[in-house]
Amino acid sequence: MVYTIATMFITKIEKKIADKFIKDGYVVLKVEDLKKLRKLQNFIVKSISKNSKNKNSNLDILNSYYMNKRTKDLNQSRLKIYNKINNDQNFRKDFYFLAKHGLDAIVGNELVMQNKINLSIQNPNDHSSLLNMHADTWSGDSPYEVVVWLP
Repeated sequence: MVYTIATMFITKIEKKIADKFIKDGYVVLKVEDLKKLRKLQNFIVKSISKNSKNKNSNLDILNSYYMNKRTKDLNQSRLKIYNKINNDQNFRKDFYFLAKHGLDAIVGNELVMQNKINLSIQNPNDHSSLLNMHADTWSGDSPYEVVVWLP
């Protein structure tokens, strides 16, 4: 077997992640830092609470937010939250650290991250939504990028 520098320093777990990604085109991993996940969830909950009739301050608001919004109003609300996310100094860094080791296993540690974190909100059974199957390449992004989705 021929070893390269890249394969000499990879762990069995990292190899398993990379192999699954190559085989399936995606991989589902556990969040690496639950404290950062809770921090980001709370940030979004607070942002939603400021833009909603629902003043819950707990995570239930993430599952019920759409109930207080008409489908046609969701995009305006989404953009307000999107702007709050992307104006926060630490959101991108914290988001990255939710999947850092998985990303390192798939693409290495020399990463480029898009400038803005995106946000999608979709009502259940909303057939008017433009978010059928999602692929960033359809909007002109590189077919070689890795997308991290956090439901």
